[in-house]
Amino acid sequence: MGNTRIPILAVLCLLQGCDLMAGPDTDDQSATLLTEGGLFMVTFVPLPNPIPFNQLFELDVRVEDLGGAPARDADLSVFASMPFEGHAIDSDPIVIERGDGGFVVQGMRFDRRGPWLLELWVDDGVNFDRAAVEIECCAE
Repeated sequence: MGNTRIPILAVLCLLQGCDLMAGPDTDDQSATLLTEGGLFMVTFVPLPNPIPFNQLFELDVRVEDLGGAPARDADLSVFASMPFEGHAIDSDPIVIERGDGGFVVQGMRFDRRGPWLLELWVDDGVNFDRAAVEIECCAE
């Protein structure tokens, strides 16, 4: 009998999204995520990294199709919340398109310690999909 772990893991990633670049460095809060519908790869790097507590930070984001090409004509929306506390981000992030699938998200701030749900919504005019990841707040 063959090993079915890899295909099952791939299917779970397609269904739920997953962090494909998670590594042992817990101070690095960057990630590459497969969107829930399996349509895009979204990579983000917080600046500074790790994210500071109750201070403004940015996200450097890149959106690609599954072949690794920049997602052209894509729009990006970003939302963050603490679902278990019923709390949403209190800042108003601004998304700036850089072209070739690149974006800078300015004005992010996590004002509470604990797990935050970061949602990155991609709309290329044909497809609308979401990448989501839980991020622990915050560096001292």
